[in-house]
Amino acid sequence: GDGRWSPQRRRVKFWNDASAIYAAHRGRGSATPRTLEDNLDFQGKLASQFSARPPFVVYNKVGGRVYAAAVSEWAIVENGLYRVPCSSADEAHFLSGLLNADALQDALSRTKENDNNYDTYLWRKVPVPRYDRADGRHRRLAALSRTAQEAALGACNAGSAARRADVLRLLRDEGISAAIDDAVRPVLPEHAAAAGNEQDGGGHGGRGRGGLEACA
Repeated sequence: GDGRWSPQRRRVKFWNDASAIYAAHRGRGSATPRTLEDNLDFQGKLASQFSARPPFVVYNKVGGRVYAAAVSEWAIVENGLYRVPCSSADEAHFLSGLLNADALQDALSRTKENDNNYDTYLWRKVPVPRYDRADGRHRRLAALSRTAQEAALGACNAGSAARRADVLRLLRDEGISAAIDDAVRPVLPEHAAAAGNEQDGGGHGGRGRGGLEACA
């Protein structure tokens, strides 16, 4: 977790085999990374991941709707996601709950400027407030979001691959999505859809959100 290569890797057959294959087939241009290590960390794309300490939220850059998750352990985040550093696990679940809410999907979708690209526009156009642990509405949303994520993880670990549509259906059938929508409306009343008008698909407003990261 400190961003340095472990010397133990050279004792692992898989690593040595992979390194040999890379050396045999890599390009010969002057800009081509010389070793497998150099390729994996080209332009610091891997080392930069170690500077992001959990908790944080990840969400998709493009798509028909926003999918978000609160991350509480160190993880490598692939380049189709944005990472939002958070000061606490509760803040991460609060933000995840807002981004996943059916009631906000229409408002989030309207923030797009390039086809299906959410990019970072949503934080400038939807005034997502900072998490306030003294605010009972924020605490309730964080708790519901945690329940939703646990249910989603349970579905994914049930022994068969759960599609996103299956997870969404589960959360709606269990009443979790509706509860999250009810918790979101008092937080963002001008952007959340009224009950019965939630969208299946598709900001940190004027304050913005410092530290938002695109994953290389």
